[in-house]
Amino acid sequence: MNTPKSYITHIGTAVPPYSITQNEFVDHLISHKDLSITAQNKLRKIYDGSQIDKRHFVIDFKQNFSKYFSSYFSITDRMQWFEQHASALGIQAIKNSGIKEHTLASVTHLITVSCTGMYTPGIDVEIIKACGIPSTVARTCIYFMGCAAMINALKTADAICRAHPDAKILIVSVELCSLHFQNENNEDQMIANALFADGAACVLIQSRTDQKRKISLENFYSDLIKDTTQHMAWTIRNDGFMITLSAFIPNLIALGIKKLIEPMLTYYNVALSDIDHFAIHPGGPKILQRIEDILNIPAAHNAAAYDILKNYGNMSSATIVFILQYLLQTIPDDKQDQTILGMAFGPGLTVESALFKVSHD
Repeated sequence: MNTPKSYITHIGTAVPPYSITQNEFVDHLISHKDLSITAQNKLRKIYDGSQIDKRHFVIDFKQNFSKYFSSYFSITDRMQWFEQHASALGIQAIKNSGIKEHTLASVTHLITVSCTGMYTPGIDVEIIKACGIPSTVARTCIYFMGCAAMINALKTADAICRAHPDAKILIVSVELCSLHFQNENNEDQMIANALFADGAACVLIQSRTDQKRKISLENFYSDLIKDTTQHMAWTIRNDGFMITLSAFIPNLIALGIKKLIEPMLTYYNVALSDIDHFAIHPGGPKILQRIEDILNIPAAHNAAAYDILKNYGNMSSATIVFILQYLLQTIPDDKQDQTILGMAFGPGLTVESALFKVSHD
C-alpha cells in the first residue's frame, strides 16, 4: 500500500499596513540617537548592505519613532501589541489564500507558529472563531523556534497527513519582529533592527485534493551545526525578546551547509543538479551569498529569496511561505515536477530543510 503524499494546495500571505523604506528608517534612527559621525556611517553601511528596499510593521514608525525608541517599552507593552495585532494579521493571510468557507469548515488540524509573541487563549482560538473552523479542530502551537519553525510545522502537517489521509491541516505563522527592536548601539541589535520585519503566512495541506496547481511535500532533513550555540540565541528579558546575532553567522551557516549538503542530498536521493529552484530563508544577503558560493549556484537560481528580502525583509518563520508563493506564481504551468530545495536556519544553529515539488495536473 502506497503511503499518501501531502500537498500544499493554498497559500496566503499578509503584511501590516505601515511600511517604511530602509533610507527612511535609518534617517529616523540617526535623528533620534546621539551618534558620532563614525557610528552614523557604520549604521548607514549596515542598512545599505541589507539589500532591503522596504519593510512592513504593525508599528507606524514614521509617527511613533521617538516614542518607541526613547521610552521604556516593556515586555508587557510588547506582548499587548502582539495580542492586539497578531490574530488579525493571521486571519488576513487566511482570507488572502482563497480557501473557501466550506473548506475552512472541514479543517481537521490547526497549527500556529510564532517566535515573537504568545498569549492564551491565543491566535489559534481567535482564528477558529473568525474563520468558521470547527471548535473540535486539533490544535498544535509551535513557538519560539526562530526562523526555521515553519519547516517544523510543515513536517508536522506532513506526518499527520500521511497517518490520516483525510486530514485538512491549516498552518498559520504570524511574526511581529518589530516589537522586539532594541534601542541599543551594539552590532547585534543594529543588524537585527535593519533586517527583521512583520508578516503572516498560511498554508493548507491535504492528501486528497482536486487542486491542479500544488506543491508536494516530498521529504525533510534537519541537523545542528556543531559548536555554534553561542552565535544565535533568542531569549526573553524584561524589556523584550533579545536576539543574539554573531557577525560570524553567514560563514558558520555556509560551513555547516558544506558539511551537511552531501548527507542531506543522499537522504533525499537527489543530486544538486536535480534541484530546479531554491527556497533559502533570507536571513540576510551575506547568508544567501555564502550559501550560493558553497553550492556553486548563481544568484539567479535564488531569485525568489532576494525578491522577498528586497520587498519585505526577514519576517522570521513566515518568510519561507512568501518564497514558496513567489515560486508557485512564477514557475510556468508547462514546467512539470519542478523540484525545490528549501532551507531555513534558527538558534542552535539549526538547519531545517525540505524537498518540494511543484506540479500542475
